[in-house]
Amino acid sequence: MSTTLTKFRQNRHCRHYLHFWTYLESEETKTLFQELPRRLKAQNKHINAMYVDNCCQLRKKMRAFSDDNELQVKLDLFHAIHRFLATIPKRLHGRRMIARDYLNVFRATRGYGKLRKRDTPSPDVMMQNLEKFERKWKGFRRNKQLVLKKKSKRALQNNKSHMRNGCLSHIPPCCGTNRNERLLRKLRKIAGRNKLGVRLA
Repeated sequence: MSTTLTKFRQNRHCRHYLHFWTYLESEETKTLFQELPRRLKAQNKHINAMYVDNCCQLRKKMRAFSDDNELQVKLDLFHAIHRFLATIPKRLHGRRMIARDYLNVFRATRGYGKLRKRDTPSPDVMMQNLEKFERKWKGFRRNKQLVLKKKSKRALQNNKSHMRNGCLSHIPPCCGTNRNERLLRKLRKIAGRNKLGVRLA
């Protein structure tokens, strides 16, 4: 069984962007990618980019089923950030500072602040930001133990590959799966309950 939610939205940064949220069995993926270009054409819609957690794999599939050479498949920033921060213990003193500096890796020069208001920078600028981050934190210790362990360094290396491939560059501040991820967390909490009230049922 599969569920697919597809919705177009508009805002000042992106003419059209697509909320594409799906739970699929692997054999259903081919049909989905075959149908998507047809559905877009029928609605006279065009999308410039897709933001997903498996960008490199999906990019190959989209090129196999779509002749739209302008369509960009990017790594969603939420996943790029979460995969690294998930390797840092939540109760670690200093985690908030590490998270703040890591968020700034994906921001253009003078683009710092609570909210990102500019597109993510070019691969070269982003790599420079990450190198600066690593120089600052690679020797950071708590209780005589390095905070950035092997799994943290592995997550950074994976993101470096995506940076070099342009998977994380030129992403407008409006685009991403943050809202979907928040909704998914709520659904997981509900699904994990043994009992449901009348309202939730």
